[in-house]
Amino acid sequence: MIKLPSLKPNSPVGTVGSLLVKNLQPTQMAVGMDETDAKKEKYASMNDQELDNYLLTHVVPVVVGNKGNFYLIDHHHLSYALWQAAGNPKRKFKANQKQVVVVAQVVSNWSPITGYAFWKSMYDKNWLYPFDHLGGGPLKPKQIPTHVKKLQNDPYRSLAWYVRNHYGYTKSAGNAIFAEFKWAEFFRNLVLLNNQILNDKAKKMTTQSVMISQLPKDKQKEIVDYSVYLAKSAAASGLPGYLGNG
Repeated sequence: MIKLPSLKPNSPVGTVGSLLVKNLQPTQMAVGMDETDAKKEKYASMNDQELDNYLLTHVVPVVVGNKGNFYLIDHHHLSYALWQAAGNPKRKFKANQKQVVVVAQVVSNWSPITGYAFWKSMYDKNWLYPFDHLGGGPLKPKQIPTHVKKLQNDPYRSLAWYVRNHYGYTKSAGNAIFAEFKWAEFFRNLVLLNNQILNDKAKKMTTQSVMISQLPKDKQKEIVDYSVYLAKSAAASGLPGYLGNG
């Protein structure tokens, strides 16, 4: 396991240390499960040294909040997938879900700020995304999960990941945190991921249950190709990482 001191509630800004994944508090309500599934398989295939090397180069930014909680403001997919991988009995690394850690850095220490003032400050800094897996919101902060394992599936966030991987737009340090959710909302209004959602008889089919990776290959390609086309159209020009057709 990573040999770094654990972060503390009084750790100053800039401090890098280890944090148990089970102690990370999300600042969003959903992830794209297609992306986390791919990541968890990747992490489960790593031995201890390989995972340590990976995590040391993928530092998770956190805010120390009221009651000394550590709020995760990016890398929710990494953290959720790592938690899942740690529960895989066939994983190559040793740490289980009670032991697995990330490498984290304190971006702000706002432990003296409490209640409404804390959440308003988080929202103003774009460090809070209080919208559910259907894009509904904003919702009250108390509705945000307090553990990464409770994050829900937003298939349109998965679609945003697929489109980025197919060079439909770019992710860079200049893009705002939660930028890919802006792409998810763009696609949510234009793309129907699974026609069975419209079938009243398909009782078990909900938006949250949709996994793009489980659709037929030709349907996957159709959806992703069309979404890449949309991402490069003028309609998407105001979104972060927009590339256009040039």
